[in-house]
Amino acid sequence: MQAHLAVEVVGSSIVARINPAELGDHDARILGALLISQFKGQIIVPDFGFYARDFHASLIREGRLIAGVYTLSELDKRLREMCLLMETEASRCTYEDAEALARYEGLVPGTVGYSAFVDKLMAA
Repeated sequence: MQAHLAVEVVGSSIVARINPAELGDHDARILGALLISQFKGQIIVPDFGFYARDFHASLIREGRLIAGVYTLSELDKRLREMCLLMETEASRCTYEDAEALARYEGLVPGTVGYSAFVDKLMAA
């Protein structure tokens, strides 16, 4: 598994390829947190579930985070709720994640719109 971090700094990009299999999960998380904390621009973390920590909430509030997760259950409750408030692009969701996204869209369970939305997210 190779977890990537990407940060944009004044129009340029820096990509850090961190391999937890080589460094170990603990060291990879520490290095990721250090790199994330050093940059003040846009931060892209495709495997945010691996790196997510409470102090990353400020990135969400500041609108500087683009995060990818495999399932919302990877995140603790507070970060999950904050991520659900971000602009989302979902695909191949679990049923539980599709339901959560439908509720955050304001759709009512048991309605045709809700069911269609959930089905679309799970199939996409």
